[in-house]
Parts: sequence; C-alpha cells; structure tokens
Amino acid sequence: MRTNILLLEDNPTLANAMAKALRDAGHDCRIANGVGKALREIDRAIPHLLIADYHVVDGTAADLLAELAVHGCEHLPVVLVTAAPAIASQAAKPFAQVKAILQKPVALVRVVAMVEHFADHGIGPARAVRFIGAE
Repeated sequence: MRTNILLLEDNPTLANAMAKALRDAGHDCRIANGVGKALREIDRAIPHLLIADYHVVDGTAADLLAELAVHGCEHLPVVLVTAAPAIASQAAKPFAQVKAILQKPVALVRVVAMVEHFADHGIGPARAVRFIGAE
C-alpha cells in the first residue's frame, strides 16, 4: 500500500534523508519543520501516518497531539522519533494514537520497516476533518 506520510522534523538533513528513504520505498512523504506547519499540512491533506520528532523548533509533538485532539483528529496514527524516549513516552501516555516511539539515531531502514508494518496492517486514509480556521 502506498502510504501518505507527514514527517515532522526540524533537522533538514535528517528530514530529507528520511523522506527520500520513504519515497524510494514507494510512499508519499511531505515534510513539516514545526508544529504550526504540520497543522497546516494536516489541514491541507490528512496523511495516513504522522512521523514526528518529539522536540521541534516551535514546540513538541505533544503540543501537536493536543491540538489534534482538540479538533477531533485523534485518529491519526503517530510514530514519535526522539533522542529522549523516556520524556516522549511519558508525554505520549494520554494519546492512544501514538503507535511507536523510535530512539534517535534511528536507521532509515527501521523507519521504512515501521511504515511497511503499518501499511501491511491496515492503516488507511484518515477521515477528512478540516480544523485549521474552522468556524
């Protein structure tokens, strides 16, 4: 299954390498470098899967998850990628949509394998909910 992925990563080198690996594996991948941009990208087109660095330039993945929950988008599956897995794990507890936490540095083949696993186990298009600027 071709998976539509949104990658939240503020390190351009890592973001580009991860996106290339995912695209080379046959998936669509968009990159957002911050929480605000990720929200706009999700509003534009809800992905099948969000892969998120925990700490980014304008907040954390927990900030993004909380915003998604407020707007009824808590169904979006999320994989966190972080150098601080204990902190991310604690922050992710209230969010059932967090399906995995990968510790940095993470091998690109592991990220691709995780996406393939989710694709093989039925992640599909999330329901279309427009929430940025909703009245």
